[in-house]
Amino acid sequence: MANETINPGQWQPNKPLGTGEGESPMMNSAQGPRIEARTMGSDVSSIQTGDAAPKAYTPQPSTPAPAGSGPSAAPLNPQSFELPQIDLGSQSQVPQEPVKKKKGIFVVLVTFIIIVGLAALGYFVVYPLFFESQPAPVTTPETQTPPPETPPAEQPSVPPVSETPATTTPETTQPEKPIHVSVFKTPADNSMESASVITGASLGSVTLPNTQSPSITEVIQKDTLGNLGSFGTIMQSIFGGDFSSLQGMFPGTNVSEFIYIGQNGNRSLGVIAEINSSTPLAATKSAFAQIFEASQGLSGIFANDPGTKGSWKDGQTSGVSNRYLAFSNPGFSINYGWSGTKLVISGSYDGFKAALQRVQ
Repeated sequence: MANETINPGQWQPNKPLGTGEGESPMMNSAQGPRIEARTMGSDVSSIQTGDAAPKAYTPQPSTPAPAGSGPSAAPLNPQSFELPQIDLGSQSQVPQEPVKKKKGIFVVLVTFIIIVGLAALGYFVVYPLFFESQPAPVTTPETQTPPPETPPAEQPSVPPVSETPATTTPETTQPEKPIHVSVFKTPADNSMESASVITGASLGSVTLPNTQSPSITEVIQKDTLGNLGSFGTIMQSIFGGDFSSLQGMFPGTNVSEFIYIGQNGNRSLGVIAEINSSTPLAATKSAFAQIFEASQGLSGIFANDPGTKGSWKDGQTSGVSNRYLAFSNPGFSINYGWSGTKLVISGSYDGFKAALQRVQ
């Protein structure tokens, strides 16, 4: 592209005005300042001739080129043509790309060194601190492993099995001592325990805690293991009948014998008991009467021979209805009656009245 310079002081009127290479000059018909135009060609020629100021471009008349002439026909003279100088000021930033690459490599290298340093610090300094604290728990489980390896602990379990039955039997007997509840509402004059059931035959040989008269001594029957005597066992031992069907109606905790000593010092035997609260009273009375009155060993309650038995009759004592059986020998009779749920049986009428008064 051609560069044109206008000098206002050199303007000449009516002088041809250059338009460029290969173009016809234009005449300037108006009066005005002289204007010189500069082109790349004029600048190059000025540089080659050594002129200080570039010369104005003077267009040459266009002449037809001879045949065979052209860019390929006439070689360029290297001395007559020089390449224009290019200003590289704008390209001074191009070398910065390698600098950035070097800076990136330096940052990566520094980062890698820092990571390696932190890894080494963690492995050689931080990790040994935790590694040294772990051996303590590792050793403790090894010491705790021996306990599971001691199955002999199962052997002591065998002796306790044999020991438990021995301990359970006394535990069952001792609770039954306080469980026994006397049927007497007014306590008896004396109380004692007997390992066997007292009958009329053994009545005279029993050692009583007190022989005052008149008096009542309550006898609680217990075997050698401390078990309380049941109602069926006591009744069958004295009267010889089968009272097993009444066993569940009379709990053993509320059954006992008693010995009455009269004014004359004679002893008579008796039995007191109370039925369960859930047992129907009327049905129990009827079942007991059938079994007891049909028993063939009623004379077993007496210490001496009572003679021949008579027949059962109804009676009433201290406002309580009762049944009694008289024997042929004078002073021998059996009396029984119910005071609510409490049954009283006695081998003498005086003993029956005294016991009945204490249960009411």
